[in-house]
Amino acid sequence: MPIVLSFLCTTFRPELILDCEGRATIISHNPNKYAINQENNYIRFKARYLDDELDDIELATKLSLIELDQKGKKHAHGDDEEELARAIEESLKSSKNHRSIANTNPRSLICDACDHLIRGPHLKREFWNQVYCYDHTRDGTHICCSCRRFEPRNGKFVSLGDDRRDGRRICNDCFSTAILETQGIEPLVRYVLRFFDHLNMKIKAPIPVFSVDRGEMRRQTAGGTAPVHPDTTVLGLTMCSYRDITSVDKSRIQGRKIVTEMETYRFGHEYRIKILVLFGLPLVMTGGILAHEFMHAWLRLQGVSRLNPEIEEGICQVMGYQWLDWFEAVDPEASSSRSEKAQFTRNLKKTFKGEVENMLDGAYGDGFRDAQWAVSRYGLDHVIRHIIRHKTLPRE
Repeated sequence: MPIVLSFLCTTFRPELILDCEGRATIISHNPNKYAINQENNYIRFKARYLDDELDDIELATKLSLIELDQKGKKHAHGDDEEELARAIEESLKSSKNHRSIANTNPRSLICDACDHLIRGPHLKREFWNQVYCYDHTRDGTHICCSCRRFEPRNGKFVSLGDDRRDGRRICNDCFSTAILETQGIEPLVRYVLRFFDHLNMKIKAPIPVFSVDRGEMRRQTAGGTAPVHPDTTVLGLTMCSYRDITSVDKSRIQGRKIVTEMETYRFGHEYRIKILVLFGLPLVMTGGILAHEFMHAWLRLQGVSRLNPEIEEGICQVMGYQWLDWFEAVDPEASSSRSEKAQFTRNLKKTFKGEVENMLDGAYGDGFRDAQWAVSRYGLDHVIRHIIRHKTLPRE
């Protein structure tokens, strides 16, 4: 039986539901169907984003087309590549038109998924300035596994792998920067290791990293020590075992579907720790997941084990959260406010950080908020040294 040390998961995804009079309901899509209702004062509309959202999407058009070549997506060829590029551009134009209409009159909102006038409760994707009929949460409309936007009627999403093994869909925008195979993740791993070097937390031991599909991630977590609900999507996993790993070796696009070729790796005693990350997620999101998982690995290499889940997951969430800001600061493209890549990446970063901030789960949500408070008060270095020595967060 493998020893599953930790994982980053997406069991809890709170949604902001607005009724016709603007009252808010926060629905957490978790196995227990836990819900919280609050009045208007809960709603925190981030007005500073509304002005630049339109520019973000317009600029993302060029990014989506450029990235297909720059990232060396060898799986995309000929007609399939051209068709996907056209679909990306059309979906972005459609999204822009919907938002300009919807924001004109709050009482005449147009759903960004079905194009119909919204006459009841609706969802708002605040970082993307888009709104949806609430019925789409239960009518089978596909949701992008990255940015969490619903599939528009006139723009089909890309299917990631075999539906029986994976079943996720990704929008054209997010697909433009997606990492689709194990070899493609190596440059990003080097970026994450640079982040740890920057913090004087150098990781010297070789730690293999694999891109896997959802089916393989389920297989690896099924026998672990940490309980995983079957509806949970595990994004990353740090594990110590000699169990074989089946990763995505190659991928190619076939119509609106990514076809994968798998390869199985078997291990002896040469690697103590291994990291798995879900394939098909955008670069910036994958980097945040890797930073989270490498923090688990770093703790193990320091001889730290059996931490309270809220302590360990909390500090790992902080590392993933901080990596997002660090990457934007050091990457030449991401740090430029006029760069197409920076503009598009900004919304993905906000989306991922927003999910981390608002997660309702105890270990990942409360753990993050406690660790983030401690880091803001005492500094990251002091908090980590305190965890290593006392296995707790520093308190007042």
